[in-house]
Amino acid sequence: MRMEVDLEQRSVEVDKWIGEIVARFTKAGLLNDNLVAENLCSSLLRRGTSLKMIKAKLAAKGFERDVISRVLDDISGEQEELEAAFLVARRKCLGPYREKKEREANRKRDLGVLAKAGFPYSISKQVIDTFET
Repeated sequence: MRMEVDLEQRSVEVDKWIGEIVARFTKAGLLNDNLVAENLCSSLLRRGTSLKMIKAKLAAKGFERDVISRVLDDISGEQEELEAAFLVARRKCLGPYREKKEREANRKRDLGVLAKAGFPYSISKQVIDTFET
């Protein structure tokens, strides 16, 4: 019985201690969900991740909806997503990065690869139908 009381008391003390540390770190600016989400979002965009997939990854990491919305509103634009789609196309040799004689035969497949990566059809079509590399 006494052990249970000691464990409960320690648990309360530990919870209080953790709460104090979190409050101190938050006050010092060391715990900032917005900043972490922005950095993660920028990193994923540079790697060629679609906005749809970025949103899913941020949600999977436990960011709140308003933080995700704020971050995506700050960076979301067709140009960023278009650049990310071109990165995927170049990395996977799709569309304009494929040999010219194979482009038409693989057009649907290439569109499917970009769609699976989370890019909208309009952006996928624009990337795949680009003739210059």
